[in-house]
Amino acid sequence: MNKLLQDQGFKYHLIAYLLVNAILIVVNLMHPDHLWFFWPLIGWGIGIAAHAYAVSKGPRPLRRPPPDQVRRPERH
Repeated sequence: MNKLLQDQGFKYHLIAYLLVNAILIVVNLMHPDHLWFFWPLIGWGIGIAAHAYAVSKGPRPLRRPPPDQVRRPERH
């Protein structure tokens, strides 16, 4: 969890998710004729879960080898 919260992109994504969905829940509960707040909650939650997976288990950034270890192709 610590690695996730250190990632700025994930942190801002999570904060936006929590704030926007809190507002949507309040708006929907002020007019409870039809409860719909859970649809954006679920949809965006899938995006948050994918972002968390990418940060915690995703591919590592490619690192270039030091210049002295790079093998140059031979020219003919």
